[in-house]
Amino acid sequence: MSLEDYRSELEVCRRCSCCKFIPFEKVTGLAHANICPSITKYDFHAYCAGGRLVNASAVLEGQLDITDKYMDVVYKCNMCGGCDTSCKYAMDMEVLDPLIEIRNSCVETGHTHPALDKVIARLRATGSMLPGNPAKRGEWAEGLDIKDCTKE
Repeated sequence: MSLEDYRSELEVCRRCSCCKFIPFEKVTGLAHANICPSITKYDFHAYCAGGRLVNASAVLEGQLDITDKYMDVVYKCNMCGGCDTSCKYAMDMEVLDPLIEIRNSCVETGHTHPALDKVIARLRATGSMLPGNPAKRGEWAEGLDIKDCTKE
């Protein structure tokens, strides 16, 4: 699918902020009311599901470019699904699927997560994501009586 396929989900979000908190009838106190780790840390609407959806809608409309700040917001989502659970109480809307597609669209347009760029480059160059000599990777297990599956 593409981000365009999720246009209706992007537009149906009412920005009610339920995605930021555990379902309201379950809240017993302020200390543990937040469900979204990124809104808890950054305390700015763009970092919640509703903010990400409105930003993606603006990208689709050509009103917002994919910038470093946009990617920061997109990639600071843990994809934990808390927003999806809380939204089901308020709107019965699929939230996680469009969030995944937002991230996919970033990757497809060459806007990968900066922390993974080295890993991707290494994978392309060596065929492995792991640093170091591939022949020595199993040395950590020597003497641990672990079956060597490469010899069977």
